[in-house]
Amino acid sequence: MTGTDMQNGRRLAAWAALMAAVLAIVNIVLTLVALGGDTALLFDPARMLALPTRMIDLYRTAMVLDSFSYYLPMLPIGAYLWARLRGDGGPAVDAAILALVIYVIMGIAGTSIQIVTLPLLAAAHGSADPVIRAGSEAAWRVTVEIAQHALWWMEGPTFAFWAIVTGAAMQTQGLRFGRFLMAMGAAYALYFITALLWPGTLAELAELVAVLPVPVWLLLLGIDLWQGRTQ
Repeated sequence: MTGTDMQNGRRLAAWAALMAAVLAIVNIVLTLVALGGDTALLFDPARMLALPTRMIDLYRTAMVLDSFSYYLPMLPIGAYLWARLRGDGGPAVDAAILALVIYVIMGIAGTSIQIVTLPLLAAAHGSADPVIRAGSEAAWRVTVEIAQHALWWMEGPTFAFWAIVTGAAMQTQGLRFGRFLMAMGAAYALYFITALLWPGTLAELAELVAVLPVPVWLLLLGIDLWQGRTQ
């Protein structure tokens, strides 16, 4: 890869990281507003499907922003770091980028099924027929469980592998924020284990510890790449 290609890749990664950081913060805010600050609402189908249309649309918007913050921008970021690190990083860095791609696919699958099914099931839930209402509630519970407790849960090991391997390579090769990335990977792994062994409040806390630092890392990395410190 030529120096010009690397420079263009660095700029793209910088833009992606900065955009993702901003959208991630907006996504978190919109999600909390749509759910009234009560994330448990997602797992209460009767209440979730009875939300006003504007709140349902707000949650769907948050899921779109989730795709364009925590997931899709990771591809140019990961690709640049892979190209930058693979010379000395070896096969582990190659395997890590594949893990990142799997993470992105699972993440977008989780957001997409919620975006598509929520308005349809909310409309069905407005029916006067109790059978239809019960069916829509059961369908939403299955949907949100698959998205958040299957697809997003399995993000834990895939993101952890990418983050720990890539962060270690960044640290070894003198790039900034490698330790931060490794810490994020450890937090994702901890969430995965906690949700498996102790589902509930403890797992929810572990999830927050895992996901909330991501926008900070994206912002720091984006600024660093834009200023050309991480070459």
